[in-house]
Amino acid sequence: MTVPPIKIATLNCRGIATQEARRTLFHYLRKFSFDIICLQETNTPSTRADFWTQQWLGPALWSRHVGILLHPKHSFRSHSFSHQQRLLIADVTVQGHTFSVANMYAPSNSTARSKFFRSLSPATFAPCTFVAGDWNCVPDPTQDRVPYSPGHHGHWPLLAPSLTSFFDAALQGARTHYFTFVHTSHGSSHRLDHIFASVALSSYHLSTSVEAAPRTDHKLVSLQVTPPSFSKPLLWRLNSSLLSDDGLYATTERILGAVTPCTWDARKVLARSAARDHAYVASNHRNKDLRRLQQTLLRAETAARAQSRPLHQDPAVIHARSSLDAATAAAAGRAFLRARVRWLEQGEQCSQYFFSRHRAPRTTSRLSVVRDNNGFLFASARSRQSFVTSFWSQLYAAPDLDSHACDTFLSPLDMPTLSPEDVALLSAPVTAAELKAVVRQLPLRKSPALTACLTNGIAPTFPSSRAPCWLSSTTSSPAPSLPSRGLLRL
Repeated sequence: MTVPPIKIATLNCRGIATQEARRTLFHYLRKFSFDIICLQETNTPSTRADFWTQQWLGPALWSRHVGILLHPKHSFRSHSFSHQQRLLIADVTVQGHTFSVANMYAPSNSTARSKFFRSLSPATFAPCTFVAGDWNCVPDPTQDRVPYSPGHHGHWPLLAPSLTSFFDAALQGARTHYFTFVHTSHGSSHRLDHIFASVALSSYHLSTSVEAAPRTDHKLVSLQVTPPSFSKPLLWRLNSSLLSDDGLYATTERILGAVTPCTWDARKVLARSAARDHAYVASNHRNKDLRRLQQTLLRAETAARAQSRPLHQDPAVIHARSSLDAATAAAAGRAFLRARVRWLEQGEQCSQYFFSRHRAPRTTSRLSVVRDNNGFLFASARSRQSFVTSFWSQLYAAPDLDSHACDTFLSPLDMPTLSPEDVALLSAPVTAAELKAVVRQLPLRKSPALTACLTNGIAPTFPSSRAPCWLSSTTSSPAPSLPSRGLLRL
């Protein structure tokens, strides 16, 4: 049984039938980012369960007495209600792992609780990994109830036989003893809310926290479960590709050839050490061959450039590159196999070796690894610069206007079009009458100024306090000599 790192919580919410109570509770629970939340005493109407799930914004299951909420990233596989909907067992999927969680709310009445516990059996919780809820009983009255009262265990002896394959995970993960319910009228404190885990998780790291919750006299109990750290296997594994090595075979035969019952343990250690030495030497030879092939390819490319031969057509370059690709593919295959083995050893989770292979070290110069269209390195920095400049120039170059393609694209759309007369009117230069009409519509105390583009760089402007004489409508004097090109600033 494998469980990913999760946070599971349980809380008796004392009823969330009102909109304000649900809003307050959901806002409170979202702050902790729990994976699984077990609620008791929800008072959920059967007709409002779907609406409550929509308010939670994640997978949820509801009954009148209990409910289970999941983080939006997780999902339910199946579920079942039993014992008057006081017991909910659900199969949940968290980070690719599927396991069962039971949420139980025992009756507060002593007689009903006794009958409820008698109806349970070890088979009830057999498929479960976690059992949580408000059970209205304490495992140890001397520790879990203050002040101590003999016999006030809440019928725990009737429930204990059903939990023989579980342990008190919340209590084990707590730094100090805690209580989850305070009876204000009696002045007593109890540990009524529990999270039990399967004994298969006894090696996991557990951390428990107890928090005060709004609108309830119970406290929130949360348990963080973390898988144990990975430890290397006791026996060293031999690469099966070395079994055909003649040197390894001869060495093993020489060591184990004259073995006796008295020397078996020592000979076994010697044989294992010799196999490890052969594996180390073989690894060094493979790395040495890989570096030799890289040097061979580099020399072949240098010779081809010296003789002005294309690299993708030179036989020596092609042969060296093919040999290097084959060696690299073989090394990658061995790396994949090691990654899969360690993935299985670590509970089918990504190993640190996988991440070390995936996160390649940074290259000192990114431009040095740029290749041309044929996959070859550039002979010089200038050729690399020309290639990069040409690539980005073509990428961002403005495409040629295709009028036919534009018309074809716009033809299905019902859009207004310009008539030839409108096009001619828009293309015609601005007349003096149009300029005069624009100037007359300007606000008072404002007049345009003329900026001209002269050959000597001087741009004459007219003061804004008087209108230019060439636009005046009250004078008949000839217009002054003005530049042929100008900008009218309004």
